[in-house]
Amino acid sequence: MDLGLSLVVLVVAVAGLATVITEILTRDPRLLLEIVTDSRAMARAARVPSDRVPSADTGRSPSRRMRERMV
Repeated sequence: MDLGLSLVVLVVAVAGLATVITEILTRDPRLLLEIVTDSRAMARAARVPSDRVPSADTGRSPSRRMRERMV
């Protein structure tokens, strides 16, 4: 990769990060502080109610179980 292309990729990445930070600051500035100070909690998956957790049914394929749930 030549220096010009590397520079373009770097500029696009920095611009994307700046866009995300600007969006956070525009919507809720306190959220940025929360993300920075408690990144582990932000990365944790949201809790799912127990009736929505898929069962360990190994007799059917995952795609078939998904189709059955959609019916």
